[in-house]
Amino acid sequence: MAILAIESTSRRHRSRRLFLVYRPNTGKQSRREAFDELNTKYKKVDPNGAEHWWSAQYKASFNQCSHQYW
Repeated sequence: MAILAIESTSRRHRSRRLFLVYRPNTGKQSRREAFDELNTKYKKVDPNGAEHWWSAQYKASFNQCSHQYW
């Protein structure tokens, strides 16, 4: 699964690195995720490496539920 994770600049959580997560099939997630959580679930790749998977998930979301995609 491809995601976009952008570090949050919230001052409330200075002790933890939190990220806003965007998914191609569902958009911006309401819950921020900690760096440690992201690091265990995903592997960082450059944008060119993620583009194919992002596009595939985005296109698939037009015709099927994201649960079926998996």
